[in-house]
Amino acid sequence: MSSEPARSAESFLPGPLLLVDDSYAFRERLARAFRDRGFDVMTAADYDEAMESAKAKQPRLAVLDLRMPGQTGLELLRDLKEACPDVEVLMRLDGEPVLVRQANVLAATFHPELGDDPRVHERLLETRAR
Repeated sequence: MSSEPARSAESFLPGPLLLVDDSYAFRERLARAFRDRGFDVMTAADYDEAMESAKAKQPRLAVLDLRMPGQTGLELLRDLKEACPDVEVLMRLDGEPVLVRQANVLAATFHPELGDDPRVHERLLETRAR
């Protein structure tokens, strides 16, 4: 048996999470699910709000919607990675999330209802351990 004290779940969390989606209901539902799991969540409805939030408090993780009014999620991804090079990004493409690392897009097998699936939380923690 280890003599080290047990660490709380919060000690494993990677830092601020930026959640960007133009759907208010989806954005708030997912934000609540991440907050319930101990994440420090910032929300934004569009590119401008997202970049303002990212500059104020550099996120370690981001969940981005591909299709948004105005500048797209791909434009946001490009500029977010430039402003916050260490951010890990999960991008929603037609309701299916994919993990984006630099220029590579890695498929992730998650249930489309992100806010209801605890594997999302586990996967985000796994990406920080790499």
